[in-house]
Amino acid sequence: RAIDYVARETSALIERTIGRKLPITYLTIFAHREEEYQKLIAFAGELGKPEETKNGLRFNLHTPIRTRAGYLKKLRIRKPDPYRTQVGCADYDVGDYTNFRDKYLETRPYNVRLIEREGHSMLEFHDPDFDVFAYVFSVSDRPL
Repeated sequence: RAIDYVARETSALIERTIGRKLPITYLTIFAHREEEYQKLIAFAGELGKPEETKNGLRFNLHTPIRTRAGYLKKLRIRKPDPYRTQVGCADYDVGDYTNFRDKYLETRPYNVRLIEREGHSMLEFHDPDFDVFAYVFSVSDRPL
């Protein structure tokens, strides 16, 4: 249910912000307590092979999960973080990141924020009506 919820809500956030759909590439569920984290990674372990990341486990799914935004091939369960009270987030693919960034930073400044990191940047989609975030990365494979 959490996967469906995050996929549905992040897709709705993207659609509300830019007026169109984008294909999903990656989804993260935020655990809020240690026991929730353990339960989620046990469940996700049945779906794919785990890999360590800096703040949780990533699972490359054996069988992609169909969502309203396309087929999900990667799932991450984030360790509990008191600053991440949201349910989760998802990454979306836009193809031409530079044109997309320039257009939506200018036209949607209250719902799109540029985050710059070493070696890449990303756009964060946010809205107070949603308890999820959506991201578009400047590189095709999300750096973790």
